[in-house]
Amino acid sequence: MFFSDLIMSRNTTIYIDESGNTGQDLLNSEQKVFVLASNNFSKREIDILTSIFDNQKEIHFKKLKNSDKGRSSIIKLLNHDLITEENIICVTAHKEFSTVGQIVDQIIEPVLYDYGIDIYLYGQNISATNFIFYFGNFFWEKEVYKQLLDAFIFMVRNKTKESIIEFYKNADKLYKQAKTKERGLLQPIMNSKSQINEILEGINKFTVDLTLSSFYILCDLWYKKLNHKINIVQDSSKQIEHYKEYIEFTKNLDIETQEVGFDSRTITFPTQIEKLELVSSENYLGVQISDLIASSIAYMYNNENPKQKKFVEEIQNSKLLGLSNYFTIWPSTEITPRELKMEKGEGQNILDFLANQNINKNGI
Repeated sequence: MFFSDLIMSRNTTIYIDESGNTGQDLLNSEQKVFVLASNNFSKREIDILTSIFDNQKEIHFKKLKNSDKGRSSIIKLLNHDLITEENIICVTAHKEFSTVGQIVDQIIEPVLYDYGIDIYLYGQNISATNFIFYFGNFFWEKEVYKQLLDAFIFMVRNKTKESIIEFYKNADKLYKQAKTKERGLLQPIMNSKSQINEILEGINKFTVDLTLSSFYILCDLWYKKLNHKINIVQDSSKQIEHYKEYIEFTKNLDIETQEVGFDSRTITFPTQIEKLELVSSENYLGVQISDLIASSIAYMYNNENPKQKKFVEEIQNSKLLGLSNYFTIWPSTEITPRELKMEKGEGQNILDFLANQNINKNGI
């Protein structure tokens, strides 16, 4: 068998499911983490894994977590020999941090763009998000910082005059309380007031949702792992259904396959998806396995019931949590271009690239 045949024999069907999705309500107090999990188990491997459970036709975390036997079965799956980097990739997002990131993307970026500054160059968007998150949690008056985040979410969900006034009232309050040298982080938010109606006009009900961005990350990671186009089987998703035409656009671009982005933060275009199916998870055991993986991770982060401490610790200590190929959207102390591996400034802005592709296709 030639090497190319070996590549082709590897399973390129990817099963995807999520946990912790609260849509635009990114600051939901009971769901603080969003997880999109995926696997490429073969039919034989799926049969082996589902044999762990008594009811092999429907294995859902929500039901299994309620009994000792169910929890034991979940832990057995998470520690199985098949739980490896070859078979599983997950995206895990800290939703408060992601909310700050959305303020950077939706409010700060347009202001800096008008000043001729590309905030994505050298990872400045990541630096700004980390700075605001840490100042908000550890240096600024935390309650005022939280009110700003709440007001942002309320504004993008409602887009009313009252919600805009409330957002800038909180922004002004935080700006005045911040030390002078820290106000530079908040100044673009203050300056955005003159264009906020235009900004909000471009935001729809799924703009700040984490599903689409996580979906693209997963697809790109699988393509790079398998070096082959992939077939996606995903639990029915309103967000992916909404963006299906957009996904078709990015996978049908009439260009040579290429990496787009800056330095270490790149993604492959055209999107390397052969086929995308949105299905009912009850008919696909591969999707149910991704549900168990995603829900286990989300439960570990979100659960605060002391009665479930043992179960949470078993998840933390499982083989699943020892895997190294997670992609995390998470606060960190990495703020310099060198720390972010983005010091070269090589590449191109993904948003500019996609806008140009749309112009080339539609002539607008």
